[in-house]
Amino acid sequence: INAEYGEPAPNRMSNSVYHERQEAALCGMHCINNLLQAPLCTVDQLADIAEELDALERIAMAESGVESADYLKYMAQESSNVAENGNFSIQVIKNALERLAGGACIPLNSPEKTDVKENPLGAGAFMCNHDSHWLALRQLHGSWYDLNSLSTRPTLLSDTYLGMYLQQLTLEGFTVFVIQGALPPPSFPEDNAWVSARNARYWEANELLLPEALAPAPPPDVQEPASGQSEMVRMLMDMMNVSAEQAKFALEASNGDCEEAANLLMG
Repeated sequence: INAEYGEPAPNRMSNSVYHERQEAALCGMHCINNLLQAPLCTVDQLADIAEELDALERIAMAESGVESADYLKYMAQESSNVAENGNFSIQVIKNALERLAGGACIPLNSPEKTDVKENPLGAGAFMCNHDSHWLALRQLHGSWYDLNSLSTRPTLLSDTYLGMYLQQLTLEGFTVFVIQGALPPPSFPEDNAWVSARNARYWEANELLLPEALAPAPPPDVQEPASGQSEMVRMLMDMMNVSAEQAKFALEASNGDCEEAANLLMG
């Protein structure tokens, strides 16, 4: 374990699941923190890494001459590592994960991960990227969780559904990365009581066994305004035996086509 977050205290083990929710276009930061189960990554850290990578790219481009057309064209462009809306590049996210936890992102489709592709349960965590969105999947307390920052809470995934879900994400255009290297144990709510201010929450594992409608309400400072579920979401939940978040995710991916959403959920 990286010395930055240290070894857990003897006989001290968290049963919580940490989850950050989406703010602006910072899903890369949320993905890293949800994966590491602690608020370790900050916007400033990602911005610093992006600046370092930009500087290295400028040096590489300058090798062809600072008066060359390629160099002048490159200098006229915006940063390739951070967008104006705060979205960071794949290189920045990978670099941050390596610095914070010593972890590496290996594409699931790479030859060296054939065993994990055949049996995803053999991995400990995944990061998934499509366009500008990142999400994390991690095994915690003996169960798998989808820690998507667009969801209102972590979604419990059965061992059987994990492989189907990874296939679904791949069909939707996500690149799935296997996380290689030891990850830190889940952090403790009492150590990070301030996280509610950043739209984050610690969930007890037993809370996530309950259907979302029966789960205890979050504290007032992070509670969402009530909103009714659509008929299609309820229908998919009943037909496919999935959570509300999984049903909503499938509907969004299929542009509201209920039949196509059902096919996605079937894998």
